[in-house]
Amino acid sequence: MSEPEVVDVYVAANGPQAHFLRGLLEDAGIEAQVVGDALQAAGYNTVAPPHLWVRAEQAKAARDLLRVWEGHANDRPSEDRPPPTWVCPTCRSEVDADFELCWQCQTPRKPY
Repeated sequence: MSEPEVVDVYVAANGPQAHFLRGLLEDAGIEAQVVGDALQAAGYNTVAPPHLWVRAEQAKAARDLLRVWEGHANDRPSEDRPPPTWVCPTCRSEVDADFELCWQCQTPRKPY
């Protein structure tokens, strides 16, 4: 029996990103391997970033998923744009999205 062909599908920025993406692929049923992060993990400052390898028959699905991830990875809130808010149903105050209670009247964002 021959070894399955593997291909390089992604060059990660660093080891932690490579391992995060490997987990993302494996959650989607795509077996992946991080290659080239051993020197970084050992403390060596290397120029070569880690790569993600998958089986050739899963390469298209892996690249598609990674492309979608890249699109969402850049969707961070801008410093120019204010954080999202919600409006209190009781007093109509505008409340930052991070809070579950209205700062004015303590009404919960969602009824319990």
